[in-house]
Amino acid sequence: MNLLSWNCQGIGNPWTVRGVKWLISLNILKVVFLSETRCTDKEMDEIRRQVGMKSAFTVDCKFVMKKHDKGVSRAGGLCWMWAEDVTVEVQSYSDSHVDVDVVVGEATDPKRWRFTGFYGQPKVENRYLSWLLLRTLALQGNLLWVVGGDSNEITSISDKDEGVVRNVRQMAGLREALEFCRLKDVRYVGPKFTWTGVRSGHVIKIRLDRFVASQGWSDLFPASRVVHLLPNESDHLPVLLEVKEFVPRKKRKRKRKRFRFEEFWLREEECVNIVKQGWESGVGSHSVDRIRSKISKTRKALENCSSKDSQLESIVLDYFKGIFASSYPTDLQDIMAAIPTVITDEINSALVHEISEAEVYGALKQMHPSKAPGPDGFSPCFYHNFWSIVGHDVVAAVKCFLVSEELLRSMNGTFVTLIPKVKTPQYMSQLRPISLCNVLYKLGSKVLANRV
Repeated sequence: MNLLSWNCQGIGNPWTVRGVKWLISLNILKVVFLSETRCTDKEMDEIRRQVGMKSAFTVDCKFVMKKHDKGVSRAGGLCWMWAEDVTVEVQSYSDSHVDVDVVVGEATDPKRWRFTGFYGQPKVENRYLSWLLLRTLALQGNLLWVVGGDSNEITSISDKDEGVVRNVRQMAGLREALEFCRLKDVRYVGPKFTWTGVRSGHVIKIRLDRFVASQGWSDLFPASRVVHLLPNESDHLPVLLEVKEFVPRKKRKRKRKRFRFEEFWLREEECVNIVKQGWESGVGSHSVDRIRSKISKTRKALENCSSKDSQLESIVLDYFKGIFASSYPTDLQDIMAAIPTVITDEINSALVHEISEAEVYGALKQMHPSKAPGPDGFSPCFYHNFWSIVGHDVVAAVKCFLVSEELLRSMNGTFVTLIPKVKTPQYMSQLRPISLCNVLYKLGSKVLANRV
């Protein structure tokens, strides 16, 4: 289940509405929490219909008189939108929060937890009211709890880049409120700072938007993470919460391989002894029984000898599990803060701009047509010769799976061919692996590599 929180800074224009619709479609969102909508309930219901969500709950914006009686402006406004297969029950709301119970999962095993969409007071002198609200909410109910939104505050100086140094007591307000509520940051990936603005000619970046959760919620969904998405129509980044349980993969039962005597076994010196021992161990009361027993015993002996292949598979699987399995570390902010920033905004813009057909086709031309294919069986030769037929779909697929973890997983299956460096390998260092990836996956990799 994917859930989005975004301070959209006004959703009354068609560009922002299209941005929300694009985010919902691309990230397969089930729940969306928007702050600073600057819209009324009636206006948000029309927007809900346009973006394709089933239901919505809106806290109306305020109409504020501008200085010197120069008209009326809009401020605030919150909205919850959710899809058809999610049940949401609103428990409480105010100008700064919407507190709901969320029910997801199968009817036979529903999972119920609490989500609070939160918007911190924009004025510093009123921010204590936001921390008081969090403490009050913490005393209500006993469901597993997650809070997300724009807090308008940071917890440490590492959450801000450039500008005036934040007052220590000001930061302590949010930090102490989270400690009282027993809420901790959900691990995130993507850009560190979620808000960018210009003050006195300086570009200032701050991490204002976050998701925090109770320990019980994190235990129920240990594989969950937060993704800071790419900039859209607002100064704030959309922040995605991927709610995931850890489901261990079932070990597939290997089908019993049909026996076949392999000619290359004849190159092994011990083959003669294995056949001799197996053949001599066969018994029977007459010739037919004896020969059947001898064949059976010999087959088992040869199969046991060839079981080295399965041992080799275990070596490879254990090696890659050790490299790629995650321990789900937390509190990475301090580590990331110590890493110097070397990518400028201009370079970053060049790296993340939309992928073009010319880039994908150029990457394909860099591949030798006769390269070995991956699991899908199609070599570069196929795409070279039928680009006029398949090119449009290939470019669209590359664009799509490079920004979606779920879709990427469906494309990056790989055959690993192992060439032994020694006669009986026991460690991965004694094998030379060759990865046979699908051409589509290699196209995405080459496009990114060419940009770097």
